[in-house]
Amino acid sequence: MTGNSTGKARIIAAIGLTIAALQIGGCLSSEQPQTNTGNSAVAGLCSAAFQPAARLTSGRSPLGVRGAAEIVAPVPLSGCSKDANNNVTIGSGGCGPNVYVDKSFTGSQKLGKITIASDGGLAFLHDGSFDLETTGIEVNGLLSVGTSTCSVGNDSINDKITIRFLGSKPTSGADHNKGIIVNSGGILRMFGRKGVPVNTKQVGISWTYLADAAGPATPGAGSAPTGTTVMQLADPVDWQPNDWIVVGTSSFSPFESEFVQIQTVTPRPATTNLPAGSMITLNPITPLVHYHFGGPAPSAGTSNPNRKDHDGKLIPASFCDGADRNYGVDERAEVGLVTRSVKLTSDTSSS
Repeated sequence: MTGNSTGKARIIAAIGLTIAALQIGGCLSSEQPQTNTGNSAVAGLCSAAFQPAARLTSGRSPLGVRGAAEIVAPVPLSGCSKDANNNVTIGSGGCGPNVYVDKSFTGSQKLGKITIASDGGLAFLHDGSFDLETTGIEVNGLLSVGTSTCSVGNDSINDKITIRFLGSKPTSGADHNKGIIVNSGGILRMFGRKGVPVNTKQVGISWTYLADAAGPATPGAGSAPTGTTVMQLADPVDWQPNDWIVVGTSSFSPFESEFVQIQTVTPRPATTNLPAGSMITLNPITPLVHYHFGGPAPSAGTSNPNRKDHDGKLIPASFCDGADRNYGVDERAEVGLVTRSVKLTSDTSSS
């Protein structure tokens, strides 16, 4: 889900099971976070937090605007009135219309249903980590979790927004209150830094390959593994301790892909056979239990001028690779980052 999402029809995002992570679009910018025009400063709140582009370019007035140069000053969610069930309305008939999440709302401070009216907007601060527990969010206006210039994690890559949905799972197809409902005209916007490629910067890599075999020793394997808790990656990564990653299967079984947790990440200098990359040590409670093939990438480009196909064209250099490059066949296991800057999850009933 990347950028602005404007519903022409009713879009329902019902969360019935725990979602480990959600791929969130994002980008970084040299622009510094600014306060909204006409507002008193709110640290960590971007200038565009309540200015959805879809509404500005459609000829409709932006949310919570009094005049062309003044946006209604946002108020903290902690200051909004709630009913007996901790339900809260943002916009017409409730708080705001522009409201920002100023702290975590969990445990005894958890919220019931959050309803965002068509003239209302709810935005998260882009820096810091916040947890929001709610029975559901209905969006008729704007729900903004970061922006394209102020993505979550922009200031610190470990910042995270977690929205946890509470309550029983829906009992019928028409009952989808547990989750996020975006009605026609509503906008859901989510931008996070972690795992998102960033132009010329060596950050934001979401996946790479194993540069050496990893996992338990396996009879008949073509390469001896580095161990069950050490992995050599083909690229430098900006992944962090405690991040979760997935190591793809390199066998014929689809069930040998594994989710494991990072304990440390160390840069690895280039060697004769391998370019610069990263070495990952796994949390010992999540070791690899299957063998995963890895090694140098097949040779790129074309071979020497004396090696051509029957049409006289140069053959790929990988056709001439030996055992050290797996004879030019790329069977390296993929390694992907699962952890993201924005996480949607839910509690699940045991019944």
